[in-house]
Amino acid sequence: MKLFALGVIVFIALSESGEGHPTSFTIDGKGIENNVQIVGGDPVDIENYPYQVSVQSYGSHMCGGSLISPNRVLTAAHCTDGQSAGTLTVRAGSSYHIAGGQVLRVKNMPASALRLSTYDLLESSFVLGPAVKTIALASSRPIAGTMGNVTGWGYLEPTGPISDQLQGVQVPVVDQLQCLVAYVPLPITDTMMCAGYLGEGGKDACKGDSGGALVVGSAQVGIVSWGKGCGYYRYPGVYTYVGSILEHIKNCE
Repeated sequence: MKLFALGVIVFIALSESGEGHPTSFTIDGKGIENNVQIVGGDPVDIENYPYQVSVQSYGSHMCGGSLISPNRVLTAAHCTDGQSAGTLTVRAGSSYHIAGGQVLRVKNMPASALRLSTYDLLESSFVLGPAVKTIALASSRPIAGTMGNVTGWGYLEPTGPISDQLQGVQVPVVDQLQCLVAYVPLPITDTMMCAGYLGEGGKDACKGDSGGALVVGSAQVGIVSWGKGCGYYRYPGVYTYVGSILEHIKNCE
């Protein structure tokens, strides 16, 4: 397992063929074990999850993300570790991360880990349609047992391979105290939430799904973040709780 900086980053898309760099901010930096893939799921169509995007480095899938406006993508902060300006693009509107849909570059990667300053004016946006839509962000924490959908192109099994076609799986929200106990001595903070089959396992996000959305109903409640293993019965997946970062996202507008 590798360490990463837990947090959230917002990209601003530039243009399909323009030279651009990503604009972003990150929050809540912590070093924890990585858990970023989908196991136990099924192939799904992008039109059923039109907010899902593939965050790519040099044209290769790296992480998931969600479209929160036509020109803004929400993903995990650790997805940009080691990246430099001009390396990142976003593909939307395709069930496959390797082809189809629309591809936009992102602009302005800041040097600091936390960037809440005023951004440049947006120069381009994704064209919305049946396969490209935005997702609303939830302002409250779902109750334990509520079922959520998580999607991505990550590993189909804990050791791989990555999936060419988008995969989806349903997982229940886990009680916050139960998750905290499961992960002792690792910290489960108020900026986190857990989902998965605690005591059963078998279904989870995994490597390559990091940054994707956990959606309950029609709103995103979490961002695929970390965990121990993939679908391990003792450890549910850990997500950044979207409700805890709404002000940071608003300040980024």
